[in-house]
Amino acid sequence: MLTAENATDTNFVGPLDPDMVTTVAELGRQLTLMRLNAPRPTPAHEPLTLRELSRSTGIPRSTLGNAESGRILPRARVVYAFAKGCGVAEEQLAVWTEARNRLAHAVRNRRRDPDYALVGEVARRLAESSGDAPLQLARRAVESRSPNGVTADLDKVLEAMSPEECAEHLELMPPAAAAACLHLLAPQRGAWALEFLDRGLAAILLEAEDPAMAAEHLQLLDFHIARQVLPLIPTATTSSILGNMPRHDAKVLVSRMPMAWTSAVVLNEVVPVAMAADLLLTMQRGQRSRVLESAETSRIVGLLSALASHEAGKVLRGLSAAQVKCILMEMPDIKVARILGELPVAGVPDLLTTGTIERAATLLTYLSVGRAAEALNQIGPDRRAAILTRLPVDTRHGIEQAVAEQPVHQAVFLGTTFT
Repeated sequence: MLTAENATDTNFVGPLDPDMVTTVAELGRQLTLMRLNAPRPTPAHEPLTLRELSRSTGIPRSTLGNAESGRILPRARVVYAFAKGCGVAEEQLAVWTEARNRLAHAVRNRRRDPDYALVGEVARRLAESSGDAPLQLARRAVESRSPNGVTADLDKVLEAMSPEECAEHLELMPPAAAAACLHLLAPQRGAWALEFLDRGLAAILLEAEDPAMAAEHLQLLDFHIARQVLPLIPTATTSSILGNMPRHDAKVLVSRMPMAWTSAVVLNEVVPVAMAADLLLTMQRGQRSRVLESAETSRIVGLLSALASHEAGKVLRGLSAAQVKCILMEMPDIKVARILGELPVAGVPDLLTTGTIERAATLLTYLSVGRAAEALNQIGPDRRAAILTRLPVDTRHGIEQAVAEQPVHQAVFLGTTFT
């Protein structure tokens, strides 16, 4: 377990312990401790910064800062990426997401006490709809003007109903009141009631709910019903709901969605790039290519930055070399170099002739000697010689020997496709 012995900020001295996470503020403090104690190349290095962590995780610095602030409950995927980026051992990553999820569950339970005015509206409608004894509890609770009494008695009323009966009453209520009603039910009973509703109304109620509770209900819905309801929820709300699901569960759900919906979500700027990147990987190769052809370069760069190098290479295959070049020119050198190792050599020469000599040399160092030599043999001799002079001596000698052994030829690649 990491400790805070080498923390540079005395405000955060203390053990790094997921069991201490009982409030949002404490979670923020623990994440800050985690970052301050992240392993560094040498003891002389400054502690890991949010900027560095953002660069390595692909999560915006503002999102990471919010997680540390202790004011906002971060999503599980943010906590997972945060911990992984701070060097937490693989077997400990799940411990931190579980700590976050325990906290989220506690927060959701606190939010299950709805506003008295909404509960009163629900109780009135139920009390007026039937003369059955359980429903009279609601009438008496409303007459007592006691919020606690309303909540407790309404809970009994709702639990006494079948899901189908409950759904019939939800249809008559304003969305906010119906959502408050759902929060009084056990999650599974709430999901059953949603299944009896018109799909459009179910989507409206999920939109009106707290995203964490909506995510729980969506996961408990029949899979086919969930797939029918999800496209009817506005994209911005959808991203919040999916962000409150375990990553695997969200990927399974969206991987079976209609392609038009998935494409729209991937390209929508309100959807976090990490989530959109997950969706992109659920598509078939030809579908991915068609989606990326209509995407802004900045969006594609963000998506690729959120993926591992082999995944980014998989996404780029099928695009024209011209489009790949345009995309890679906008990415940091280190990320481009790693991606190139996953791509055919065809597009490398064109990248070596664009930008600075130093950048070209950096890219070459991440290729095998054979691939580097093949790429160099397809560019002009002056540029080739200049690039070679920027390489480390050992690397340069190996590549020079391989260059001499390969035939020199010029080719044009901008009309080709990465396959």
